[in-house]
Amino acid sequence: MARTSSRQLIGAPVDRLFDLAVLPERLPEWDPLVVTVSGVDSGAGGGPTFDAVLRIAGRDVEARLVVAHVERGRRIRVDGAGRDGGRFSWTRRFEVAGTFGAIVETDFEYDLPARHFGEPETYRRGLENAICQAVENLARLVRAQAVPVATGAEASRHRR
Repeated sequence: MARTSSRQLIGAPVDRLFDLAVLPERLPEWDPLVVTVSGVDSGAGGGPTFDAVLRIAGRDVEARLVVAHVERGRRIRVDGAGRDGGRFSWTRRFEVAGTFGAIVETDFEYDLPARHFGEPETYRRGLENAICQAVENLARLVRAQAVPVATGAEASRHRR
C-alpha cells in the first residue's frame, strides 16, 4: 500500500477536535476527501460502519468504511474498501500541545486500482494536500462552534 501523512500543530483543544472527528456523519463538513456519508450503523460489537463517496484524484469512489479503532481522545482509525476495488485506511492521532492546542497526525494508506487512477505518484500530492486541508477545516469548525466566554453580568450570575 502507498502511504502519505501529515503532522500539524492546530490551535484548538484536543478533546473538541476528537469529539467532532470521531463522528462519521460529520466527515463531509470538514474532510475534502469525503463527499457524502450514509447508512451509518453503530456497529454492534465493533466500530460504526458507513457508506461514503470519497473524491480521490478527481474521481468519486463509493466505499464501505468501518471505524476500526478508537482510543478516546487520542486515536481514530478508519478502514475501507471501494465498491470497484481499492483499499484505504486512515489514522488520526491527537496529542496535546501545551496551551496552544493540539498536534494532529494523519496517516493515509491506499491501494487503488491503476486501471482507474494511474500510479500513486500521479495523485499523491493531491492526497497530501487534502489530508492537511481536512485538519485545518476540522480546527476551523471546532473554533466556530466554541462556547462564548461569559463576561460582565453573565459572569457574575455564573459565579453565584
